[in-house]
Amino acid sequence: MHDIKVGDIVTRASYGNDIYFRVCEIVKQGDTNLCKLVGIDYRIIADAPVSDIIAKSEKEIAEHKSKMCRMVNFKHNI
Repeated sequence: MHDIKVGDIVTRASYGNDIYFRVCEIVKQGDTNLCKLVGIDYRIIADAPVSDIIAKSEKEIAEHKSKMCRMVNFKHNI
C-alpha cells in the first residue's frame, strides 16, 4: 500500500474515484488520519480519512489529464 503524503494526487473510494484531488494536509482526528483535499480540475475542497484515499499512479494521472483536455476541447467546439 502506498503511504499517502502531502502533494499526492488521489481520489476517494467512497465516491467512486470520480474527482482527482491533491492532498494539501494530513491531520490527526482522534484515531484517524484525515486528508484535507483540493480538487485539481474543479474548485472543490474536501476531506477524507486516509483509509478512503486511493493514490494515483503517474500513468493514471496522465490519462486523467488527457481525458480532461479532450472534454474541455469538446465543450469549446460545440
